[in-house]
Amino acid sequence: MNAEEAWNLACGNLKGADLWWVKIKELYQCPSRHYHNLAFLDRKFQILHEIGAATDLNAVVIAIFFQYFEYDAQNRSSTMNIAHFQEFASECELPEELKGKVTALLAGDEEQNMHESDVQLLQDLDMSFLGFDADAYSDFIKLERKEYEFMSDHAYKTMRRKVLQTFLLIPNIFLTAAFQSRFEAQARANIEAEVQSLGN
Repeated sequence: MNAEEAWNLACGNLKGADLWWVKIKELYQCPSRHYHNLAFLDRKFQILHEIGAATDLNAVVIAIFFQYFEYDAQNRSSTMNIAHFQEFASECELPEELKGKVTALLAGDEEQNMHESDVQLLQDLDMSFLGFDADAYSDFIKLERKEYEFMSDHAYKTMRRKVLQTFLLIPNIFLTAAFQSRFEAQARANIEAEVQSLGN
């Protein structure tokens, strides 16, 4: 399942959904999006399709689209994208129950509501790149660096090393059993290798 198929599955019957799909494609195809682009969405939806653990699939699918609807590595706030989702929900007359679920998913980190299975799933999907095979992870590192071109190499490496070392200190990188089984071991191997490559 790719991004367009996922959009049609969750939103195909909604009023005005076609216009919003055009907006989404334009934003995710922006040249400054080296990693958080349509290919990024396609990978997420492929993993979601394979693992298939969503309690409310439509809510998770819509949340994935709006999680990085606007993306700025220097200002990563969910508030702006929740506002975009609310606009979409109003224009497309999204049912109130579904609207509430998606809003909760998008605000999950800030609300610390990590006991909800779909919030955990959304976070694990966001972290799944850590468990890609070594070659794919190497490609990710290069693309991620391009999105932080505003940082000097020294500043970026310092920030990156700190984040990666934090992952190695926690018992589980992934929150759900399905992602732990599939990605945890490879993620730790990738992170350890990258930390070594960054030096001291």
